[in-house]
Amino acid sequence: MNTQIRLFIALITLTMAGVTSAQSITKCQDAEGKWHYGNYAATECGDAPITRLSESGVTEEINKSPPTVEELQAEMEAREAERDALLKREENARIDALLKSKYPDEAAIIGIRDQQLAELRKQMTFNQTQLVLLNKELAALPPPKNEIDQQEIHDLEQRIARFERAVEQGQSAVNTTESDYKTLLERYRQIDSDG
Repeated sequence: MNTQIRLFIALITLTMAGVTSAQSITKCQDAEGKWHYGNYAATECGDAPITRLSESGVTEEINKSPPTVEELQAEMEAREAERDALLKREENARIDALLKSKYPDEAAIIGIRDQQLAELRKQMTFNQTQLVLLNKELAALPPPKNEIDQQEIHDLEQRIARFERAVEQGQSAVNTTESDYKTLLERYRQIDSDG
């Protein structure tokens, strides 16, 4: 054989030997603490982290063990919490924009609130006046003598009960309106201070 061909074959053989010897080695530790080394991860290691070493023993890569069910659950909950927070921020921004477009200033909110409260109090005053009159009418009735008298008293008591409920509902509506507008004004002021 020609020397050049021999040299070429020798070079290829050495290169192939070098590639083979340059393979990395894996190591992992099983559940009992015993270390396993080889070309592939040992099945005894299960889900333990696997370290890949170079021929010289330098760590090239560490493949972490797969996450546990608890870790996956925590990661999913964190993603859901992040998504919910983002949706809440977007909803608040939408509400703030709507609030600013509906009310030009704080005085507009106060004016509408006062108008609604005045209307509710006017209705409450009417209901309270009717309640007083009906109670006087009931007190002035003589004791019932027959079924017709009993029915008249019963009907009057039913009307009184309706007006009592209306007065209670009116007071509840006043309280709710005051609370809602207080919250609305606080939010409007917050938007102004942020902007």
